[in-house]
Amino acid sequence: MRRSFIPVYILAAAALTASLFFCRPSSAQEEKKETPARIEFSLDVSGQTSPRPKIFAPSIDLSGRGGGFDPSRPQSAAGDEPFRRWSEEIGFPGYYRLQFDLWETAQLKDNSEALEKQTAYYRGIIDKICSSGGTVIMTFFGTPAGMGKVLDKRSQLLDPQEFRKLVKKYIREFRNDKVWFEVWSAPDLDDFFLGSTQDYLLLYRSVAEAVKEVENEDKVQIYLGGPGTSWWYQNPEGNTVAAPEKSLIYELIRYCSRYGLPLDFITWHAYSTDPFAEQYNTAYNKLPVELIREWLSYFNLSKDTPLIIDEWNYDNGLNLPQERSERGNIAASYIPARLKGMQTCGVDGQIYYCLEDFHSNKKHVTRNIGAFWFDSRGNQYKGGPKAAYSVFRMLQSLGDNFYQLSPSAAGKGDVGMLAGRNGQRVNVLVYNYVNPEAARDMLSRSVGLLNTAERKILLRMIKDGTYGRLLSGQTDVQSLWGVTKRLRSLFADAVARNDEIEKKKSSVQPFRITLKNIKGDYLARKYVVDFSCVKDCVFSPVQERTVSCSGTLEETAELPAYSVMLFSFEPKPEEPPAAPAAAQDEQPKPADSPAVPAEQSAQKKDVP
Repeated sequence: MRRSFIPVYILAAAALTASLFFCRPSSAQEEKKETPARIEFSLDVSGQTSPRPKIFAPSIDLSGRGGGFDPSRPQSAAGDEPFRRWSEEIGFPGYYRLQFDLWETAQLKDNSEALEKQTAYYRGIIDKICSSGGTVIMTFFGTPAGMGKVLDKRSQLLDPQEFRKLVKKYIREFRNDKVWFEVWSAPDLDDFFLGSTQDYLLLYRSVAEAVKEVENEDKVQIYLGGPGTSWWYQNPEGNTVAAPEKSLIYELIRYCSRYGLPLDFITWHAYSTDPFAEQYNTAYNKLPVELIREWLSYFNLSKDTPLIIDEWNYDNGLNLPQERSERGNIAASYIPARLKGMQTCGVDGQIYYCLEDFHSNKKHVTRNIGAFWFDSRGNQYKGGPKAAYSVFRMLQSLGDNFYQLSPSAAGKGDVGMLAGRNGQRVNVLVYNYVNPEAARDMLSRSVGLLNTAERKILLRMIKDGTYGRLLSGQTDVQSLWGVTKRLRSLFADAVARNDEIEKKKSSVQPFRITLKNIKGDYLARKYVVDFSCVKDCVFSPVQERTVSCSGTLEETAELPAYSVMLFSFEPKPEEPPAAPAAAQDEQPKPADSPAVPAEQSAQKKDVP
C-alpha cells in the first residue's frame, strides 16, 4: 500500500516519523530559571553592503481558502483582501507560487465565459507580480478527465501527447520572462499523484516538449523545473535519507540529461520545526544541497541551477497546531531562523506556504497554515494578518541592501541578527527561536550516518519508550545496553539538547547591539512580535525616540523566546530655519497698512 499524504514535517527516516511525533515526554521538575549571558551584536553602519540575498526576499504561495464556489475563480487561490494587503504593504520582491489546477480548468470547457474569467484572473495576478519585479512559479497539476489512466485528477497520463498539447496552450497563454513553470506538486504522495517514478518522468517530458515547441516557435526562453517532492530525498515508491540516490530529484536530473530536456530549477517541500532542516548528514558525507549540485555536475547540467524550497512552514506534526494560531508568535519567530538556515546551506530561493488559511472550501480542507486568518461566517469578509505576516513586513523593512555580517556578529544558536540599509535608514532584526523539537531533529539529522543495524535499534528504542524515558530522566544513557558507541553518544547529545531547550522555552535573552561609525541625530524605532502579537497586530513601533550619536550607538533589550524585534535608525530631518522677525522700528508701507475706520484715524491725529 502506498503512503497517503500527511502534510507534516517528514523526518529523515520514514519509520522514525510516527514514533517521534507521538513521543512528547514532559520535562522533569522545573529548575530555577537562570538569566543567560548577554549576547553582543556589532554592526559598522559604514561597512560594505550587497544586494539582498534572494533567500530573504518575502516570498509566498498565493494559495488559501479559495474564492467561494464561483466556478470562474481558482478554488485554491487565497482571497482578494490578503493579496491586496501583501501587494500594498510588502510588494513582490521574491518568488510567488500560483497553483494551476488543470483538472479544475478542464471542467470549464463548456462554459467559455467562466473560462475566460478564470484565465483573466491568473493573467491579472501574473502581470501584477511581474511588473513589480517578482518571479511567478506556476505549478501545473491535476490530470484532466479523460487524459488519465483512471478518472482521477491524480492519475498518471493515458496519452502524453494529448496532455502536451493542452499544456502548450497554457504555457503560451501565461509565458513571461518572469514566469517559471513547475511540473506537479508532491508527486511522491498518493494525495497528489498515483503514478510511479517512471510515470512522473513521462509527465515531465510531456511538459518539457511543450516548452521546447513554444521556445522554437515564439523565439523565447521559458523556465521549467520540478519535481516539488514532499522532501528532497523522496520518490513515489517511498524512500529515506539513507538512499538519496533513489530520490525523484536524482532521477529527474539523470532523465533530463539523457533526453536533453530543460531543467532550469529544482524544487522540493520542507515542513519542519527545525531551522536547520537542510543540514542533514548523508551517507555521502555531504549536505543535501551539496549532493544535488554534485548530481547536476555529474550529469553535465549546470551546477548553478537554482534550488528552491517552494513549500515550507512551521510544522510539528499536527494539522492545526496552536503555534500557527493562538501561539502564532512561535511560527513567526521560526521564519527568520529558517531563512538563515537555508542561506547557510546554499538554498537559492524559498516560498512560504501559504497566504491564507484553508477552510470552508469544496475539498473540506482545514489548515491554519496561512499568513492570514479569515472567518467564513456571515456575508462580509472578515479576516486579517497573523504574527507571521508582521515578520514578513519586518523582513521587507530591512531594505534592498544587506550588511555582510561575520558569523560572530550575526549571532549563534537560537538567537540571530540580520541587518540591512534602506536608503539612509539602518535596520537591524533580531530573533529568538527555540526549536521545541530540537532533540528529535538532532536524531533525525543524523540518521543518514547510521548503518542499518543502528537504525533498527534506534527505531526499537523509540517504539518501546526508551527514548521518552531518556528525555524525561527516568533512564540514564549509561544504562543502555546493546547499543553502539555512536548511538550512545547520539542519545546523550539528544538528552542534553532537550534539557537545554526546556530551560530556554521560558527564558529571556539579554542582548546589546552596538552600531559603529554612526553620527548625527536619529529617529530610533523598535517593532516587536511576541506572545502579545498573535492576530490582527498593528505594524507600528512600540517605542520611538530621538538619539544623538557621536560615533557609537548602543541599544540594549531583552528578547523573550519566540519573539522578533526590528530596530530602525533613520537620520532625523533637519528643522526648517525660523523666519526672521521684522525689525521693531520698521513701519509698514502705506500700501500694506490695513484699512482703518475714519473715527480711529481722527483720534490718532490728536495723539501728540
